[in-house]
Amino acid sequence: MTREELANIKNRKTTIGRELVLSYKLDLEEGQIYDNRGKVESWAGDNSDEMLVNAGGNGYTYYFRCDDEVECHAVDYDNEEEVEFLEATEGEDEVLISADTKFEIVSVSTDSDYEEMGYYEVELKEVK
Repeated sequence: MTREELANIKNRKTTIGRELVLSYKLDLEEGQIYDNRGKVESWAGDNSDEMLVNAGGNGYTYYFRCDDEVECHAVDYDNEEEVEFLEATEGEDEVLISADTKFEIVSVSTDSDYEEMGYYEVELKEVK
């Protein structure tokens, strides 16, 4: 089974979040579409045990979040084969978002917010 096939087995609806640390600054604006770059992506569901934003590292830190519930595939931590295949870590509440999932950017932190918080927060809503 591929990551895409697994991501298309929708078994949960949840709010999601994801941290990205990049060596360059993204040019994000309200109203733009964020489209997973056409790839299956791992996000954290709303039951994640750990803080998602580790601001202050090298590069630009972004925290993408969608407060509306998104249909996704929740990693089955009781399924050793799935956990190994995805290299998942228990406690992370990992979910897979399929490659065709699209989001609209609702808001993006300002540069002064970044100075204060140490990361850019990007609020998304799913586009269906």
